[in-house]
Parts: sequence; C-alpha cells; structure tokens
Amino acid sequence: MRTFREHLRDGIGREGRGRGVFRTRARNVILSFVLAALVPLGPLADATAIGTLFAFALVNVAVVVLRRSRPDLPRAFRVPGAPVTPILGVPACAYLMFSMSPSVWAAFLVWPAVGLIVYFDYSMRRSRLETEPTAAPLS
Repeated sequence: MRTFREHLRDGIGREGRGRGVFRTRARNVILSFVLAALVPLGPLADATAIGTLFAFALVNVAVVVLRRSRPDLPRAFRVPGAPVTPILGVPACAYLMFSMSPSVWAAFLVWPAVGLIVYFDYSMRRSRLETEPTAAPLS
C-alpha cells in the first residue's frame, strides 16, 4: 500500500487523494487483493526470495566497496566480522540463488525488464518532475 501512496505522491499514479492511513485509492487496494488471490503463493515466495537474495548480495558488495573507497563516511552501524562477513555473504547468496529453479530465474530476469519498460514508457511522461515547471538553472 505504501508503494501506491508514493506513486500518487510522485504524480505517477492517478490523481486524487486516497483514504485511510496510507492514503491509497480503493481501486489500488482491490487490485492488490485480486492479484494476491490469483497468484499462487509458492512461485510468489520463490520470486521474493531470489529478489531478496540478489539485493542482499548487492549490499554485501557495497559494504566492502564503500569501506575501501570511502573510509571517511560516517557509519550508522557496525558490520560484525567485517570484511569477512560481507565477503562470505556474496557466495552464500549466489549459492542459494543458483539452487532455484529455471522458472524462478526467468521471473527474476523478466519482471525487472517489464518494470523498466513500464517505468520509462509511462512514468517518465507522467512524473511531476517531467510535467511541473522547474526553476531556471544556476549557470
């Protein structure tokens, strides 16, 4: 529901204010419920797992890269066992990802491609950044 709220706020979704705590429109909530009822839980869980593993692997790489390239940045938390933990986290995530079925991999590769197509086709034309006038450049 928060995703829908952010889309509305950015001007990507349909205009109008929603109701309730998250200010989402009823149509969006109903669409989410219908999709949740139609999509089997197993494939959805597998797709979620591979996406989460990929994101976690990227975070592990980012921790190592940023610790080396930007040691001066303030750290909000300490990584236990750094740099060993993030270095071992990447192959662990890769092993779990490669143990998933080819259909999960197909969904993992196709879904972001569909998302990028939708984003560039629809969102770039409808975004408030694209349609609202902005201030003149400083130069």
